[in-house]
Amino acid sequence: MKRFLLWTVPALFLAIGMIVGRCTVVPPTQPHLTVIREKDDRYQYIRPLLSFSLDGRQAASFQALTDQVSGIITRDKKAGWVDDVGFYFRYANTGEWTGVNEDQRFSPASLLKVQIMIATFKLAESDPKLLSKQVKVVLDSDLNQGENFKSNYFVKNGGTYSVDDLVRAMIVNSDNNAMAVLQQLIGPQTSQKVYNDLYLQIRQDDAVADTTSPKTYSLTLRVLYNATYLSREMSNKAMALLSETVFNSGIEQGVPSAIKVAEKFGERMVRDRASNRALNTELHDCGMVYYPGKPYVLCIMTQGKDFDGLLETIKDISATTYTFVDNSAPQAYGNTHFLGGQ
Repeated sequence: MKRFLLWTVPALFLAIGMIVGRCTVVPPTQPHLTVIREKDDRYQYIRPLLSFSLDGRQAASFQALTDQVSGIITRDKKAGWVDDVGFYFRYANTGEWTGVNEDQRFSPASLLKVQIMIATFKLAESDPKLLSKQVKVVLDSDLNQGENFKSNYFVKNGGTYSVDDLVRAMIVNSDNNAMAVLQQLIGPQTSQKVYNDLYLQIRQDDAVADTTSPKTYSLTLRVLYNATYLSREMSNKAMALLSETVFNSGIEQGVPSAIKVAEKFGERMVRDRASNRALNTELHDCGMVYYPGKPYVLCIMTQGKDFDGLLETIKDISATTYTFVDNSAPQAYGNTHFLGGQ
């Protein structure tokens, strides 16, 4: 066994060095390791690993994709469809990435429902009865009235639902009422811990000040895909719900219907109080696209005058990204080895 380890460990590091040298702009002798660990002071001897990448820079092989997305953004800005766009793309299994304005900050809006789901599932890991608990919906008003993209089904005020059904309504139908009930149930400290752990700058006492970027938000999808924050069962349950969302007008419009997408959208509109005219509109869509053998994270955040223009930009960028992945050779994105098979 010792002789096996003495041979295997150097070979493993050599293989990693070869992958980094072949797929990124950093020389194989100078890899850059980015490590993201959970912020939790309760444990003296451990710092749980959330995610890592072998290189912190953009992969040079993605320049064609970057140029094409930049062209779409420039075109749509000239047409008046968008004012700002942030784009982040990352292969889920290798960590190679590219982006355009990937650090630009936007209001996350309903994207934060994913973190509320994660916080609820985290509690359910230590309290297995939580998801079956029955909760009555008691709200002062219908919080879904002002939404532009609406589902045909929302939980009803005065109705009683299981926590599991509330989570499903919040994610699949983007139900604001369900989110409000879950926030009351789990408490602000629980959700704030998830925000902090996932490096989201969220202040629950000032929603207007909440901002995140496509690159930062993608960490949430990565920790679910890698099952490094929740258990494997809960991570899979979360991604399964995201794959059932009724909103299919963004990223999904840019990929063939046979390709599974786990995604969440977010919308925000600020209106002039006097005229009710839209002053600022934001629309985002972030998800995991399960391209066979090459799953990838795609996060697109947009800001402009109206939802229709923003939606067209998101669809075009998604289609361009899918075409790039589809035309890439299987070896072009690196190699990932799975214990026990893929």
